[in-house]
Amino acid sequence: MSSRAASAWLGKLCLNRGIRSRFEVISPDRPSIYVNLGPHPPRLWPEDVDLLHDLWLKLSESAALGSKLHHRDIVGVALRRLKNDLCKEDLNGVIDSIHKDLRKSE
Repeated sequence: MSSRAASAWLGKLCLNRGIRSRFEVISPDRPSIYVNLGPHPPRLWPEDVDLLHDLWLKLSESAALGSKLHHRDIVGVALRRLKNDLCKEDLNGVIDSIHKDLRKSE
């Protein structure tokens, strides 16, 4: 129900990717839930935060990067490299990697 409502709202009202919103869905027979619409910060696993921090520590040792480097920079580079892999028609390789990660969390 909530994903259909979110899709409908985004399709009609949220044409600008910069719009972010959160609303409460209230039902008389169950507790209310909050739904994020549009882009929102992901919830990361603790081990992913640790990996990100380890990468940041390693890369920040470089004199070329040093104190200019932020965690968000590493995430941005990783996402662009993933997007590049997808554009190079390596969709199956990316899906296989994600599938392996999903199995680890089961």
